Amino acid sequence: MIQALVQGDFSAALHYNAVGILAVILLIWSWVAWTARSWGKRIPNWEHFRHAPMAVGVVIGLWFIARILPFSPFLELRV
Repeated sequence: MIQALVQGDFSAALHYNAVGILAVILLIWSWVAWTARSWGKRIPNWEHFRHAPMAVGVVIGLWFIARILPFSPFLELRV
């Protein structure tokens, strides 16, 4: 997924790991908010929204489970 993102092939990156794209976006958002706070600006971080950390954890947990299920339609999630 990372190699596909670096090459600019977003459809291939989604094919390899769709939730990984979400993780990269959240990581970039956190870094931008942290950098802005260092400069004295205030940008809201996704971690401060009420249910965001729990929702991210549930999505990641379900993604890991769905990718190892041995029947259709989950077999198409394997690369």
